[in-house]
Amino acid sequence: MSSSESEDDTFTTKPFQTLLECLYDDLTEAAISAKAIYKQAKQSTDLFTHQFKLKKPARAMLGRKYASMEELLDMWLPRWKSEGRLSANGYLVRVGKEEAELLGLQKDSEHDVYSFANHLTRLFEDV
Repeated sequence: MSSSESEDDTFTTKPFQTLLECLYDDLTEAAISAKAIYKQAKQSTDLFTHQFKLKKPARAMLGRKYASMEELLDMWLPRWKSEGRLSANGYLVRVGKEEAELLGLQKDSEHDVYSFANHLTRLFEDV
């Protein structure tokens, strides 16, 4: 066997070591980023309960200058339930006249709670 054949047959760990070093760098960076996000989230206000300034059309219709997502939902949920506009599983909302005008949606259209919440954020000036 020649010396070149024996070198080809040997197992080298260099590629694995390089991959592990890259993985270590990526994981370290991810951990640092996750910690920064955690700190920021811990310091930020709760966007669900924080009151934001409403846009003028919303102020006129709701009769208030500031509101939170929680307050808007507290105002509409009982009406939706009593009018049967909330699905049995609570996942879909059938939009009524007032919400449709305010959010620019079609009356009696159904929206899942996530897209509806997204539309609600459009009522605020700086969200």
